[in-house]
Amino acid sequence: ILHLLVYPVDHEFWKTNYPPNGFRCHCHVVTLSSRQVEKQGLTVQKEMPKPGVWTDPKTGYEYPVNFPGADKGFKNNPGMDWLDGLDLKKYPDLNKKSYEEQRGPASKRPAPVTTYAELGEAIKQRCAGFAGKGKIRKVVTESGKDYFMATDGQGTLWLNSRTFADNFDALRELKNAWNNLAKGKTLSFHEEYAIESLWHELIHNRQKPGDIGDKKSPLRRIMEIVTQWTARRTYPRLLEALGGKAAHQEEVLKKGYGYGNWIKNFDRFLEVLNIKEEDLLQEMLRIMATVSTADYDGELKELLAEMSGVEFVRVAYVLDNIKKADFENILAFAELI
Repeated sequence: ILHLLVYPVDHEFWKTNYPPNGFRCHCHVVTLSSRQVEKQGLTVQKEMPKPGVWTDPKTGYEYPVNFPGADKGFKNNPGMDWLDGLDLKKYPDLNKKSYEEQRGPASKRPAPVTTYAELGEAIKQRCAGFAGKGKIRKVVTESGKDYFMATDGQGTLWLNSRTFADNFDALRELKNAWNNLAKGKTLSFHEEYAIESLWHELIHNRQKPGDIGDKKSPLRRIMEIVTQWTARRTYPRLLEALGGKAAHQEEVLKKGYGYGNWIKNFDRFLEVLNIKEEDLLQEMLRIMATVSTADYDGELKELLAEMSGVEFVRVAYVLDNIKKADFENILAFAELI
């Protein structure tokens, strides 16, 4: 239905149909000049795609398509969303300086809050755009639980007040961080880590859900490793949206509390495999944007084997034992050190 359709770059079509448009989508976009469009005998479309019939080129069978376009969960355009509101005519050469001039810290600072209830409402208003299509339906503050923050992945967040190691209280530090961002102040490590923890839960709300079992299941463990490893490297995006900047990211990367030993072992594994962080990050983002959480385990094993050239069976063995305290022995048994 969409094959060979041509739309102007500023057409509304691209807001919801920029690839990938579904699981295992192989669609791609090609930029054409007016001369190329004319030479190839193509027509520039003005209206959105209409229902029609798709003919399988291999079988000749015809299939009705009532809703042509991206599948559910893929009707967005991350690049366009990021650029939304920027004056590209005034700043045709968008760079870090011109981006900050338009997204300037002062214009992005949140309003201060005095209670946890106010904080919850502020998060619903200011962070909804980072929680996927479901937005943020509800923010619950509580105390005494065994986690920093949690989510059902469907728009509800739980923020917990409890003192953990190093006197870290996620809810208290998040409220302090919010108010210091409102004042334009640099955050402390604990405050910045609370922002990273919130970002982690927002990521969960953008992921494609799958059956990953209970808290102790291997599939859930790999899902959390993918999420936490990526969150530590991308949370500055949330800080920037709130008018701040990351001041402690190196410390967050090395000393972050969430799933600490798992992430420490995973980073060591990447070091042994000689996989560069910047290369893997792009693949992690791809996985989270296109793959069900139930498939993270297999996807990650195949990815690391491909990127490193190490046999799949050895990569799988190490990932299956990523939580072990004697992780160096695991690497040695896999003959990687």
